[in-house]
Amino acid sequence: MNKSQNLTIALLLLSAAILSVMLFSTFVGTSSSPAWADSASTAMGDYVVCTAHWSSSTDLLYIIDRRVQRLNVYYIDTNQNRIVRRDSVDLKRIFSSN
Repeated sequence: MNKSQNLTIALLLLSAAILSVMLFSTFVGTSSSPAWADSASTAMGDYVVCTAHWSSSTDLLYIIDRRVQRLNVYYIDTNQNRIVRRDSVDLKRIFSSN
C-alpha cells in the first residue's frame, strides 16, 4: 500500500471512531421521561405554518394564507379523531391602515 491509501484508511477509521462515540453518548444520557416538541414554523409558497403549545394535552396549528391574508387556527380533537378549525381571522382587516 502506498502512503495516500494509508492516510485514507486512517481518516476513515478515525471518522468511524468519532461517529461511534457520538452514537454511544446519545444512548448513555437518555432518560425515560417523555419527549415534548417545541413550537416550529416554516413558510412555503403562499403559506406560513406554525405550531404552538396550548395546554398540557393540546397543540395548535396556525396557518397563514398570505395570498388571501387570512389566519386559520386548528387543533386535533382526539375524542372524534379529527382536525378542527378553532378560529379564522381576516388579517387585512386587522392590519389595515384605517
